[in-house]
Amino acid sequence: MNSWVLVIVIFLLQFGSSANSAVLPLFSPEVPATRPDDLVEWINRASSFYVWQNDPSLSDLFVRYSSDGSGATDLCVPSAIGNALLREYSRVDPQARSLRVPGLTPDGASVDTSALIRELGTRCGDGGLRGTFEPWGSAMCIRQIFRESGYFESTVRLIRSYGERVPVPGLEYLNRAPTLQDLARAIREGYQVIASFAHMKWNIREARWVKTSGHSVNVVGFGRKSDWANSSMILYVQNPTNVYKTDFIHPIFDEITLKVRDDLTILPAAYSNIEAKGGGRIKLNYPGKTTFLSGLILLNANPSSLQEDQLH
Repeated sequence: MNSWVLVIVIFLLQFGSSANSAVLPLFSPEVPATRPDDLVEWINRASSFYVWQNDPSLSDLFVRYSSDGSGATDLCVPSAIGNALLREYSRVDPQARSLRVPGLTPDGASVDTSALIRELGTRCGDGGLRGTFEPWGSAMCIRQIFRESGYFESTVRLIRSYGERVPVPGLEYLNRAPTLQDLARAIREGYQVIASFAHMKWNIREARWVKTSGHSVNVVGFGRKSDWANSSMILYVQNPTNVYKTDFIHPIFDEITLKVRDDLTILPAAYSNIEAKGGGRIKLNYPGKTTFLSGLILLNANPSSLQEDQLH
């Protein structure tokens, strides 16, 4: 066998089978995640499906490559938005099924994830697929998709210290840092949650935090221990950067630990004082850097159709 052909075959076996191929089934039976014994409050609605921003079908958009030949994109934001829209579309309530999610097949039973990310990247980015994805534009993009789908009573809420903005119908903007209470309430009430994080480096000379990069993930649940009160939280997330071993039955998720840093004398400007640390496949613990929760986007196409067990 030609050596190049062998490399391609190995690549497809490694990555194509363990992550999203171009078209995947949207609905599947799911096995609930097991609740840890040491948590006093626990919600985990992790799905067995997710959108992967580094799908090989997006190779023309790769900006970084690894030694194994795999690549990576900077499309975590449109991927996270796509995940949130698909989860909203997949809710039990039939009214959510009229949501116009890019990439859906005519029968609504499967989705072309490459088309989904490409269209959302073009629509939601400042400058298209190779542009940047800023918070206000991302929230406005979701709002527009809801309105095009007929959900004029939909909820899109942006929580972030981002400066003054002109009020827009269908978009609620809270110009402040997000809190653990914001996260807990949104998850309890069943909203789709997109969390953004800022990787910060302390500049000794200027005595301030400097952002070096950021990342966005989908939040699917949280856990809290009895002695944590309102100072810490475990987040269950689906990270669009990762390659998960999906079988379309068992939930797939990672964990992020959040801790309020009341000990900081100087806070990261425009962001929260909530430090985030990840384990396993979550890359938040970069040497010499600290990761902070920077913002939240909460969304629900039809608030009146939330499942009864999601209302608190």
